[in-house]
Amino acid sequence: MKRLRAGLAALPEATTALGFGTAWLAPALVSVPFLKTLLATLLLEFLAVHAGGFLRGYAESHGDRKGRFGVAVGALGFAGLYLGFGWMLCLAFGTQWPLLALAMVVGAKVIPLLGAKASDDGDHGMWGISTAAYVMVLVITSIVPMPGPTFDAAMLSALDLESGTSSWSNDPNRPFAAGTIYFGLLAYARYRLTRDYS
Repeated sequence: MKRLRAGLAALPEATTALGFGTAWLAPALVSVPFLKTLLATLLLEFLAVHAGGFLRGYAESHGDRKGRFGVAVGALGFAGLYLGFGWMLCLAFGTQWPLLALAMVVGAKVIPLLGAKASDDGDHGMWGISTAAYVMVLVITSIVPMPGPTFDAAMLSALDLESGTSSWSNDPNRPFAAGTIYFGLLAYARYRLTRDYS
């Protein structure tokens, strides 16, 4: 039963990793809007990771003085700021549904603040893993060449990557490889932590 719950908990990250893997290794199978959505998702993940740590720290440092409801109200203000940044990123990529995913992630951080104070090892561990993995994967994929098929000129033009100067802009395999590795690591970590702490 624990393994089933752990598998279900890891399913969102595993599915996302599969989407990135398809875009990385078989981009001809997916559409340009799907590729743009993945790129926006990878950038929005930074906001989700940052929000997780910031809102937790805010709750732990203000909980005794303001009470749980006061903390939740304050956190809602910060959550609105994160969503504003996310909305601007989505506008830049011409896609909107990742913003809903970000809203769900940020909401999942705020809602528990209305209840009793909770901070289990699994939750702390997941935030630490996601932070370290995000930084590590982005650095590695920016430096190490990523194998994969060549994106044709039309697809690069549609993605607005053909005139970039960064390694990610010149080689779109890099961000899609980063997403595959990052969300794959999260899926594995989520499975293990859910299984061990549920």
